[in-house]
Amino acid sequence: MKTVSIAVILILVTAGFVFTKTSTTELIICADGSGEIYTPTPVCRWYLSTFRTAPTDVDAVRRASGIDFILNGTSANRFNIAELYIEAGLNINESPSLTPLCNAIALKQTDNVKFLLAHKATINHSKCNAIALAKSIENREMEELLEGVIK
Repeated sequence: MKTVSIAVILILVTAGFVFTKTSTTELIICADGSGEIYTPTPVCRWYLSTFRTAPTDVDAVRRASGIDFILNGTSANRFNIAELYIEAGLNINESPSLTPLCNAIALKQTDNVKFLLAHKATINHSKCNAIALAKSIENREMEELLEGVIK
């Protein structure tokens, strides 16, 4: 039993050291389960939520395309990760190009649009009018979602 305890402690210390050398964006990919990182996803999620939501980490996400970087993950974990960074101060309307809401509309990512609207994304932003974009690409479902928020 003592040998097992020592082995577990060594594994945890080693993992902790590796994680301190891993970038925030790599940890997000690991926590989402969408990359080729061989650390178990739950371990990455725990480490990310416990140790990697400092202002420097939020800034790293912002520089990596902000909330779009997280929402373009492939698993449902992306929403939990996005909420974690929104709570830590990530601006839900900031993106290098269009707003994250307009990007999600243009890419027809209905789940992402619903998530962004639930978190009060700006519909009529100086960079993009989400309703006008939905109309221009003839996406009635997106139009209805957006109009439902306005009413």
